Amino acid sequence: EIGKIHYGDPKIINQLMWLPYFEIGFTLLFLLFSFWGFQIIRISEKNYILAGMARETSHQLGTPITSLFGWLKLLEDNSINKNDIYTSIKEDVIRLSDISDRFYKIGTSSTLVLTDVINIFKNLKIYLLNRVPKNSNVKINLNYEDEIFIMGDLILLNWAFENIIKNSLDATNYKNSIIDIN
Repeated sequence: EIGKIHYGDPKIINQLMWLPYFEIGFTLLFLLFSFWGFQIIRISEKNYILAGMARETSHQLGTPITSLFGWLKLLEDNSINKNDIYTSIKEDVIRLSDISDRFYKIGTSSTLVLTDVINIFKNLKIYLLNRVPKNSNVKINLNYEDEIFIMGDLILLNWAFENIIKNSLDATNYKNSIIDIN
């Protein structure tokens, strides 16, 4: 035997020929699992947001509804200030309507109109000061020189500013709170 002559590809070449197919298959499998994982995360975030919105809706509706029950109890007791009670009931019903509008507008495109920011803060000041405990000594100061108009959705701006002020009051536990709005 003088030598060996090999013809054709060695065994290792035949095995290496399948390597790109395995790499593409594992890459596709990895992408499929990644996509599936992101879908699960997206669905769980969506469920978390919906649960949060349900809690917020319940919280937002709770105050005016509780207030309405109180007003009804005063009416049953033949209170002297029936006109004041009717006015307060009307305010709370309007408040419930505003809350309904707020949640309706979530996820829809807003209609922007020229909105008076100072008027929003004046109304919020009156609304919030009527609803904080009388012994809390809460003060809301509104400091402005000129009227301020912006393009925005009145209901959503009102909601945003109300939440900012409420969060400020919550941070101080409503005791000797002074909110300065400049």
